[in-house]
Amino acid sequence: MVFSVSCLFAELERPMRKEKMSWEEKDSLLAEVYGRPPDFFESLGYTPEILEAMKPTPASEAVEYMFLDRAKRALAEAGYSALQFLAANRGVSAVELAKRLNRGANAIGLVNAIYEEAIEREMVRETAKDLLIRKIVAAFPDGWSSTGKVGPSVTLRWSHEFLDYVNDPDLFRNAVTIELHLTKDHPPPEGWKPQPQNDSLIDELFDRYWPAEQASADCG
Repeated sequence: MVFSVSCLFAELERPMRKEKMSWEEKDSLLAEVYGRPPDFFESLGYTPEILEAMKPTPASEAVEYMFLDRAKRALAEAGYSALQFLAANRGVSAVELAKRLNRGANAIGLVNAIYEEAIEREMVRETAKDLLIRKIVAAFPDGWSSTGKVGPSVTLRWSHEFLDYVNDPDLFRNAVTIELHLTKDHPPPEGWKPQPQNDSLIDELFDRYWPAEQASADCG
């Protein structure tokens, strides 16, 4: 299917919540926080093709917000808010959530809607933790693995998803720090699977890098 950018924008009911951070701003954030070398992304397993595909374009942003609009409409038709639907389907991946919701929604739009409501309700920290666990379980159905051509950070891409949907530099720092600890600096043992709730390792990472007392200021 070929999308027309003008038609995509016309389909949207609302403007963007706030201007997205550019690729250069995101890249600068990583350099600022970690003093990373020029091959930082490559060291995580990102190929040049993946890096190029990650750069936002007007067309990709139009598609993303069309997906958000469709997800919100599907949720309304089903009689749920985004967070209600998330809570009603515990431990289910974003892809499976979209299949269960159906009505034209997909995982990208649904996750975007989930974070949008989490921002409004000041529940970003707990929502981010929930979605991270779901992503780990979906990405590593047989348990954690640090082997293979593609590194676990690329497989998860949780922090980049978080940046795309929340657009907050400070919270992105938290997410990147958690993700790097988990995927690169101190990975869990092979075969590890997080508990759907109250996982000790995930709780420890959030307590260390995103303390609960900071949550009251999330996106505020």
